[in-house]
Amino acid sequence: MLKVVEELSSVYSIISILAILEVPKATYYRWKKKYSHTIMNPLEELIVHQIRIKVYSFIVDMYLRNDLKMTNDLKSLAIIFH
Repeated sequence: MLKVVEELSSVYSIISILAILEVPKATYYRWKKKYSHTIMNPLEELIVHQIRIKVYSFIVDMYLRNDLKMTNDLKSLAIIFH
């Protein structure tokens, strides 16, 4: 999760990313302090990948709904992308 937040922090505010992930700010900073120098195992890498997919999907959905004023359901949006 730390890796995802770090990657997205160049584009979005950390507060916005944490809100999407539903992680309290204090928890994030505690994790960052404690785990910033650890190496992830394959399971942790998979979890990070799944979180990244969730975050990117949410960002695309919000962009389509807010900026493009699209109100289609997610199934319709998936059809558009494929």
